[in-house]
Amino acid sequence: MSANRLVGWVLVALTPVVVLGVVVALAVIRHDPPGVLPAGTVTSFEVPLGTAAALRRGDAVEEVFPPSISLRVGDWLELVNLDSETHRLGPVVARARETVRVRFYDAGRFDAQCSVGHDSVLIEVLPP
Repeated sequence: MSANRLVGWVLVALTPVVVLGVVVALAVIRHDPPGVLPAGTVTSFEVPLGTAAALRRGDAVEEVFPPSISLRVGDWLELVNLDSETHRLGPVVARARETVRVRFYDAGRFDAQCSVGHDSVLIEVLPP
């Protein structure tokens, strides 16, 4: 049997294994089975372009984040970063010109680090 033919047979034999692996991986990656959490709402904050540069110069910047944020279990916290540098709002870290959402699964109060406006932001997550 030639090497090319052997490689062909090996590929044919492995195809079902690869397909099954992809199907299992997709099933495992799914984080929110239907009915486990409510749909949740998105609370979004936007960091304007030029914010990091203004902070470096010591200029006053518009308050981007409030001192406290109230969410419910299943809600999303979104950070829309229009700036040219990375910014943080607690567990949400968005690189330059990136939008990132984080979903909250547990109730509690979190003192979150903040890159704009405050040293920290209180995030309170209430039961659903």
